[in-house]
Amino acid sequence: MNAFIKQYKPALLFLVRFLVAYVILNVLYSWFFISYYPEPDPITVQLTAAVVKLVGFCGLQLQYMTHAHQPFVSLMHNTREILLIYEGCNGVNVWIVFVSFLIAYGPWGPRLWMFILLGSALLFIMAILRLIFLFWVVLEIPRQFYFFHKYLFSALLYLIVFIGWYLWIRSSVHILRAK
Repeated sequence: MNAFIKQYKPALLFLVRFLVAYVILNVLYSWFFISYYPEPDPITVQLTAAVVKLVGFCGLQLQYMTHAHQPFVSLMHNTREILLIYEGCNGVNVWIVFVSFLIAYGPWGPRLWMFILLGSALLFIMAILRLIFLFWVVLEIPRQFYFFHKYLFSALLYLIVFIGWYLWIRSSVHILRAK
């Protein structure tokens, strides 16, 4: 057993750090989310508000509405409810996976925190774009909504995460080797 641990110590430490960061971030987010339940959390509301503003710049008037004792935000067009935006649509769970990996991989320092900040902004922008495109899908090709929502846009978000991880690993290899 000791030989196994010694041989795979870097991988095991990475897994432990990843799981600890993942659990801590999920617990913190759960507490945050539950503190607003049954109303939608502020991240989901702000994400929806950003969608309304961006689409408004294109000349299309949208509104959003929260509902008493409902954990979603309605995205409305011409008084018609187009999308219900739940907590899972805000991208925080994807962000937690992204950040947990970076914390586990290291190296810790100002570069890591700046990369997390930039990656977080990119993921928030991608979540906004995802909702804008889903809005378009509902209006133009509603029969394809499930595919776009469940598979295509989820895959694109995770592709961004994998690219971010790849870029971080490539940029950090020389720092880790120097240690």
